[in-house]
Amino acid sequence: MTASSSTFSRIAVAAWTLGCFGCHQQVARSEQNVTVGALSLHVVCSGEGSPPVVLDSGLAADSTAWTEVQPAVARFTQVCAYDRAGLGSGSPAPRPHTIHQMAAELGGLLKSARTRGPYVLVDHSMGAVTVRLLANEHPGDVAGMILLDSMTGEQVSGYWPFIPDGQMKAFRESVGKLPEGIDFASLAKELTEMKPDVPELGDKPLVVLVRGKEEGFRGASPEVKGQMLAAWQHEQSSLCGISKNGSYILAEQSGHAMQRDAPRLVVSAIQEVVEAARQRRDVDRGAIIRRAR
Repeated sequence: MTASSSTFSRIAVAAWTLGCFGCHQQVARSEQNVTVGALSLHVVCSGEGSPPVVLDSGLAADSTAWTEVQPAVARFTQVCAYDRAGLGSGSPAPRPHTIHQMAAELGGLLKSARTRGPYVLVDHSMGAVTVRLLANEHPGDVAGMILLDSMTGEQVSGYWPFIPDGQMKAFRESVGKLPEGIDFASLAKELTEMKPDVPELGDKPLVVLVRGKEEGFRGASPEVKGQMLAAWQHEQSSLCGISKNGSYILAEQSGHAMQRDAPRLVVSAIQEVVEAARQRRDVDRGAIIRRAR
């Protein structure tokens, strides 16, 4: 990737010992800041191979959210995690800042990369909306996709209404204070504008991973938590329509933070999508589950 400047740029290439669930292997690791327009975005890459994997975190989460996943993925292909503007060691985010802008910034980051696509995009929560917008604009840059407990347009009317007004008000205010520079009204508007089947990936491999545990809100009863979980899982099931080669998997023991709660399952899903893209074949749901045990 192209370094931004002597002030913001740093490149560290070193042997990285992978914990990867009991395995030990040395791989190259690079870390730097990349210029994207007026911004400097921080990115960490490791491993070798194609298609390369790009990891996009959820709202307010930086690249360190993938510390239990990235080393394991680096065993079988190149994998890069980055920080959106406002996070990590990159530039402060512009205000106002929209998800559409974030998608364009990710596209600019990928254009500056030494490793070329098409990419397998792995995305958590709000990051899934970012990459879906990117894939819609640049479908040729996408080899496959894994969506981890993705934000969807349906949650605005089907999930958030379960949350009491006082707690929802606090949530709306907290979003506006986050370092990404986005406000709640913009977030809700962009979510509702997302169609369930955008982007259309054709027959490119897709895995939708969905949480099996509901955290709910403070004071939520078991009954309400059950209703919230059912609504969330229903919303997630519609995402399989993005591809004719999609698979839906319920992570029964995981909450929203799947990278932390179910890293084996996440890595197994990434490996399956990478292999399916290489071999131009259907996703094997059973193989994902078997490897994750």
